Amino acid sequence: MAISRIEVDFAVPVEVTDEEYMQLSHLVQQIAKHNTPGGCVHWAAGFGSKPKFSQSDSIFLGKPVDKDAPQNGEPTFDDSVFYIETCCRERYDGETT
Repeated sequence: MAISRIEVDFAVPVEVTDEEYMQLSHLVQQIAKHNTPGGCVHWAAGFGSKPKFSQSDSIFLGKPVDKDAPQNGEPTFDDSVFYIETCCRERYDGETT
């Protein structure tokens, strides 16, 4: 079964080392790379605090719309959530990886 997200809710606040952030990022990169559609490149691209978009921005970006989000305005960020997003696009002519 294909999935579109992985979420982890810790029972208590945790401290994450730089090495652990790097390992987590590397794992997501590996998952993205071996799940790349033919003729495309797929990579881990966004790392940091989880963005919280307005309803308008969510619709524009094709993200799930939070009904409690403001109708429009600049995004805010949830610093309690480490967020990684991947990007995928068609491979350019002559591009190998």
